[in-house]
Amino acid sequence: MAVDRHPRPWGWLTAALILVVAVQFSDRTLLLQSDRPILRLLDTEGVSEGHLWQWERRGESLTDAKWFRSAHALPDSLESAGKSTAAWQAWNVLRMADSSDFKAWKKWGQEALRRGEIESARDALLWASNLDTADFGLWQSLGLVWIELDQPANAAVAFDRASSANPKDARSRLNAGIAMLRQSQWKGALERLDAASERASGRLSAKVSAYRGQALRGLGRKELASEAYTLAISLDPDQLLARLGQSELIEDENERLSELEKLSRIHPDRAVVQWAYGQALRDLNRDAEAEVALDRAMELAPKEPRFARDLMRLYLDRDEAVAAQAVLDIRFAAEYRSPERWFLRAKLEANAGNDVVAVALYDSALAASDWHMADAWLNRGAALRRLGQFDEALNSYHMALREREDFPEAWFNIGVGLSESGDRLGAIEAYQRSLQINPDQPKAWFNLGIQWRRMEEYDKALEAWERAVALDAEYALAWYNLAVNRVRLGRSDAGTTLDELVERFPDFEKGWSERVDWLKAQGRLEESAEACRELLARNPQDVRTWRRLGGLLHDLNDEQGALQAFREVVERAPDQYQGWFNLGLQLERMGLENEAVIQYRRSFQLKPTFLRPLERVRDVGQNLDRNDFFFWANDRLLPSDTIQSWGADSVYRYARTLHRLGLRQEARIRYHESIVLGKEGAWPLYWSAKAAEELGLWDEASVGYGEVLRLRSDFKFALYRLALLEARSDLAAGRRRWATLEAAHPAFAREKSEEKP
Repeated sequence: MAVDRHPRPWGWLTAALILVVAVQFSDRTLLLQSDRPILRLLDTEGVSEGHLWQWERRGESLTDAKWFRSAHALPDSLESAGKSTAAWQAWNVLRMADSSDFKAWKKWGQEALRRGEIESARDALLWASNLDTADFGLWQSLGLVWIELDQPANAAVAFDRASSANPKDARSRLNAGIAMLRQSQWKGALERLDAASERASGRLSAKVSAYRGQALRGLGRKELASEAYTLAISLDPDQLLARLGQSELIEDENERLSELEKLSRIHPDRAVVQWAYGQALRDLNRDAEAEVALDRAMELAPKEPRFARDLMRLYLDRDEAVAAQAVLDIRFAAEYRSPERWFLRAKLEANAGNDVVAVALYDSALAASDWHMADAWLNRGAALRRLGQFDEALNSYHMALREREDFPEAWFNIGVGLSESGDRLGAIEAYQRSLQINPDQPKAWFNLGIQWRRMEEYDKALEAWERAVALDAEYALAWYNLAVNRVRLGRSDAGTTLDELVERFPDFEKGWSERVDWLKAQGRLEESAEACRELLARNPQDVRTWRRLGGLLHDLNDEQGALQAFREVVERAPDQYQGWFNLGLQLERMGLENEAVIQYRRSFQLKPTFLRPLERVRDVGQNLDRNDFFFWANDRLLPSDTIQSWGADSVYRYARTLHRLGLRQEARIRYHESIVLGKEGAWPLYWSAKAAEELGLWDEASVGYGEVLRLRSDFKFALYRLALLEARSDLAAGRRRWATLEAAHPAFAREKSEEKP
């Protein structure tokens, strides 16, 4: 986009001379069939564009026309000059003249999409799709058209085609996933979003992860959905979709409603006030009063676009998209080609997370302003950065600086982009340039502090955060970073900073969490436990804090309190193995070994590679002389090669010991191992089948007894057990088997006669 928009006339004349004679051969048929509209277009645009387009004619007849440019060169040059309307008209002439001109149909359709003529764009792009099925940009544009027309099924197909054309592109896979989410096709959406996550970077990764959370939540996989949302927020703290998704995972309806109100407060019925006063209120972050002021300004001067723009931006900053759209429709409905209208439409799309659409609309705003709208360049760069297109984003920021030299927001965004690309020194320089222009930017100071910390320039980082909180005393994250890093550096003022953090922001949970750890490190256990309780009062679902409180109460000899805290952990996170293990430890400390073993077993079941629960069960078994505990744990701790080294007979005897202790599943495994090691005879097979029967595995037991009888057809115990099993489903079969038992072992059969089927 960094093209000189004001070329010298001689440059264009030189370019025109280079293209001599090309159309005479390649495009002569087109010129003969439809030269009149082309000539009219050239005549019109040749005047309006300063006679940039040159040609000659032979004689007076139309058929003698000799052109110096190919047919596509004209609209391409118009686009390069920033004359999108003229280019669009030229593409229109070419597509009407030649129905097989793929580029003309595609370019015209894409421009129609940018201009908001969605149905026209759809028709043109569909026509182009019949001419070339492998063009990435075509399918991307067509997908956006279907999204605009609220046809997500068609959009998903188009974005899938775009992905096929460019397998490395993450955006098309993300868009396909979003389209499938709108159809509640969770599995298909997840497949596409997984593919997008492998290719995405930067803030685009956050968006992909947030949408993955939606797909996982739709599939009922809530724990994985929560992990996806957490990852998205870690990549982009402002990722609204992920925060909304997390709130949807809260089961308590009142808590969910409270969380949603924090994230999105919509007040469409408030009164509005005078513009200048409203701007002052906004600078002080008093947005509720600013809204009243801006509304009054619109009433006083309804045709002043600044008032509508700033009120709309206020709504967008508060995520009130409906109210913002209403302002746009009322104020700009009649000004279809207004740069401000395109710009505000783009802001709405960007606010909703539709950055691909937003970029196209920012381009329309720039074209309508003859590429001189600095704010559009700035916001376009921000959208491109979120899409992971860092180089294009940086170029857009620099274009904003070309239009407005002293533009601190542009330098700030350059700093953000360079930071995300890993250029820390470049980011520091950009933030400093921004602060040189406007030193009253708390967020710029905050980001500068982050970069200094990454460079291990801790004193400079602290100084930057101190400037941030001095400018904005309500900047919670700046206070938090200031406190945390003073703690890590061992500064004497660390404790007072933490105290001030929780006093200023009593609902800022990370501040309380940091204070818990700091107080514990200082040996102030009672105060640390109280800080835990403060945190839990704000977030009773905080499993980590319940766990820390349990440890603190144990250290304070409050064993009952510790036990209750660990029970709170497993109640809230029943799938976390560590919680059950800690609960077991606490029960064991309190002399409740039998109950502790139950918790250790649960912990091991949740994570079989975590061996500490087994070690504790084994020790409890030794201390209590409980062989069943000891052998249950020891059997799982024994290396397989150790058991195999015992030999077949020893493994068989070991299996019998396990069986007698009621460890039937463990015994079955060892019976099988003894047979593999060479243990012969029917008894290993019989006892394995008997263990299966005792475990309720009737079919497996029947098969096992059958194997015994194939080895020894008169094995009375197998005949007896199999007869009873068969009678469960087929009484006649069971009786026939019992008859065989009576014939082979009459005395034994008489002894068991009461059980006869």
